[in-house]
Amino acid sequence: MTKYQSTKVTHVSRFSKRRQKPRSLSQVTPTQDDINNRNDQLIKYVNRNTTRTISIDLYSLSRQQTTLTNHLTPNDFSLTVDDRKISSKKRKRKRNELFSWRKICCSLPCTISLATFSALALATIAVGIYTAIIGQTRTSVVANTTTSTVTSTTTVTTTSTTTTVITFCWNSTGKTVAGITLSPGLTPHQLSLPFGVKVDSSNTIYIADRYNNRVQKWLMDAPNGTTAAGQSNGATGIGLNYLMEPANIEVAPNGDIYVVERLNNRVVKWTSDASNGTLIAGTGAVNDQFNEPHGIASDWSSGTIYVSDYANHRVVQYLLSNTTSGKVVAGGNGAGTAINQLYFPVGIYFDSSSNSLFIANIGSHTIVRWVIGASNWTLVVGVTGSAGITSTQLNSPGDVTFDWMGNMYVADVNNDRIQFFQAGQSNGTTIAGVTLVPGSNSNLLSDLYAFANESVGSPIVSTTSGQFSGFTIRQTNVWIGIPYAAPPIGILRWQKAQPYVITDINNSTIQNATHYSPSCPQIERVGITSGLFDEDCLYLNIWAPRTSPSNSSRGYPVMLWIHGGGLQEGSSTQIIYDGLSWTNAAIQENNSFIIVSINYRLNVMGFFVQSALTDANGQAIANQGITDQRMAMKWIQDNIGQFGGDKNSITLAGQSGGSYSVCIHIVSPLSAGLFHAGIMESGSCDIPFYMYDKQFAYSVTNDLASRVGCNMTNSTQQLTCLRNINSTQLITTMRNVSIPLSTSLIFKDQLKVIQVYPFNFIVDGVEIPTHPLQLFLTGTFNRVPTLLGVTHDEFVLRVIYEEYVYPPNSTEDYLTRILPIMTYNQSEIEALYNPNLFNGNYSKAFVALMSQGAFICGARRMAGYMANQPTYLYTYNHAPESFWLSLPSLIICPVSA
Repeated sequence: MTKYQSTKVTHVSRFSKRRQKPRSLSQVTPTQDDINNRNDQLIKYVNRNTTRTISIDLYSLSRQQTTLTNHLTPNDFSLTVDDRKISSKKRKRKRNELFSWRKICCSLPCTISLATFSALALATIAVGIYTAIIGQTRTSVVANTTTSTVTSTTTVTTTSTTTTVITFCWNSTGKTVAGITLSPGLTPHQLSLPFGVKVDSSNTIYIADRYNNRVQKWLMDAPNGTTAAGQSNGATGIGLNYLMEPANIEVAPNGDIYVVERLNNRVVKWTSDASNGTLIAGTGAVNDQFNEPHGIASDWSSGTIYVSDYANHRVVQYLLSNTTSGKVVAGGNGAGTAINQLYFPVGIYFDSSSNSLFIANIGSHTIVRWVIGASNWTLVVGVTGSAGITSTQLNSPGDVTFDWMGNMYVADVNNDRIQFFQAGQSNGTTIAGVTLVPGSNSNLLSDLYAFANESVGSPIVSTTSGQFSGFTIRQTNVWIGIPYAAPPIGILRWQKAQPYVITDINNSTIQNATHYSPSCPQIERVGITSGLFDEDCLYLNIWAPRTSPSNSSRGYPVMLWIHGGGLQEGSSTQIIYDGLSWTNAAIQENNSFIIVSINYRLNVMGFFVQSALTDANGQAIANQGITDQRMAMKWIQDNIGQFGGDKNSITLAGQSGGSYSVCIHIVSPLSAGLFHAGIMESGSCDIPFYMYDKQFAYSVTNDLASRVGCNMTNSTQQLTCLRNINSTQLITTMRNVSIPLSTSLIFKDQLKVIQVYPFNFIVDGVEIPTHPLQLFLTGTFNRVPTLLGVTHDEFVLRVIYEEYVYPPNSTEDYLTRILPIMTYNQSEIEALYNPNLFNGNYSKAFVALMSQGAFICGARRMAGYMANQPTYLYTYNHAPESFWLSLPSLIICPVSA
């Protein structure tokens, strides 16, 4: 019998960080009528966390003269909170709405402090209802010569005869003004991953409806939006009548819309009621190229736009009178935290009075100011390279904007909040959201598990990691984000996975297992692997039948899913890995089983070796990600019975990098007995290309160390230095390390075709005793039933996106560069992949060569090694229409030259 019980409980979520975050902010210039007549203002932010366009209804701000004779209110402005959510294809869906937060009119200072506000907010959340509207106050004194800031009390200091007191108050809740909470879709009243938002002078909202590949125009209080750019049906492509993942927008005074397209790497102008756009920037010319552009700002008085070129770490200026060439005006010196560098700039704001750009520098956790024409930035708020939750710190700020008084608003993405900074001040106040508390209700800027709104119960389970409450959804109980290993931070960075230890505070507390954990650090690719990344990432998710197993059985069989991503990226939070549909379908077929998915360390954080990094026996510590997976297997052995599972019926399953991992556990004696069957989807571990020896690994580590300022000769000092380097800097820098000169010529040749990840499997003699090929050939592996296979055209997406390979650009290039290298100059093999056999299409020949050589043949070899045990081989030849028809550009092979 299972040990969990179903009950309604109230408790505090265990996570201090969440994946969906506020992102972008936008400003609207006030009209005189706004200033004279309006008594409230609207800050709108898009909460991508919940996949709804979140409309945050702002509050009115009262400007009060000490003589109490004049009362003025500011203009309307908008704040777009764009959450880095995941791709609808690969991760859970989001809150899909525009949310509005209203600022309460405060003619007298509020008496509730920020601490009181937070405590009361949490208390009311716990009982599921708000019993009062609670405000928080910031008061400043504005004189005609000086400005001073006072506390939230009523004490005011004046420095001249004319003193203006400005009191700021905000509601603790917001309301949805566009989209439907947790319901992405293509209908006029739905949104899918809203990203950027702008509001014009008539209070019309423009929303970058990212995964619907369109811009929606939404009149205030209207039930539906209309498509202002792109196709209303979500169709995408490279033609000027399409958009491809619009990231942000700018609305000109004449109503023209300037749209930044992340995947098309361009800026396009759409006029009112136009059926297609006009290319403004991103033609592909030498001085007109982008790499994932995100933000846009404007100076309409001079006809200038500024575009944040995210992956090129720069901001580019374009004169609308001549957009054939852009000019780098900020950054452009590589990724980094030096004063002449930017680090993944996202949101930008142009201040005409100082001719400056204010830049949300997401990688360095700061807002910086860069004067046009200057060679470096000055810090505005945040601590360079250091994320945090204090009033002076930020964590991955996604956007920035200002009001007419010079006060600044920052979408503090990974802290789940909007921060307010009075003019000239570096201490912020949270005005929307609750720091590090995500959610989908009206006071939070993040969402729960994607299907939380369907829950009808809260099953509680006791584990070696503590007690956790989850969801009951249809026929399945779900727990999201249970820790299975100690956080690999501080001295535990790069150590083998260690058991999780319950802290005193969690010993008797029922914790919420309702939010996904952060993903392990990796290169962020928006829409694919985007969101909150943190080294504290070793968590798992469980989907189990809500009905206890019969008394006659030992429990339900269990599948442990290991996500893909080439050991470089990926996360258990991706929506395509959600286990709910699998378990419910299996229950309907009377074949119930339990699914467990995990995060594990990746890239330089998870496949790293250094000469001072050894265990108690003096053996090298490496392949940390493999030790994470094994620790999860041990956790399942100890706990799965509590969920109704059979610890003697564990199947390891994985795709791509997850498949490689399953293969490693099959050959590793350390994993023997922890699993009983394997499923390998698109990946084997018998090829030499991604299996490095220790000398190779030591070399790339030393090269990395020299690039981040840790090039000391003492290995212990070097290791200490590397542990003090921010993980974001390590991951960004690892892409530039040099391959050792001693590497074989065959390996170096393959670098001309395939991208190499320098931090990958290491034959360390412990986790991987010797090369897996040798172990398979000698029959030295764990003999378990195995299902393995591939898809027919594995490489088609890699060719189109050029993410893992350098594909041919002509028939000649294919015949002279690709074919000799990838066939090892074997003429009989070359003949099988000549373009003449593929109707002259060199791209089809290349896809066939790489798919069969790297995947299909590998699966057949693996099946051969294991032929003396139950082994099953498959090949997928059909692409699901529901996926491919939504992305028609992906199934069009490149045209041959």
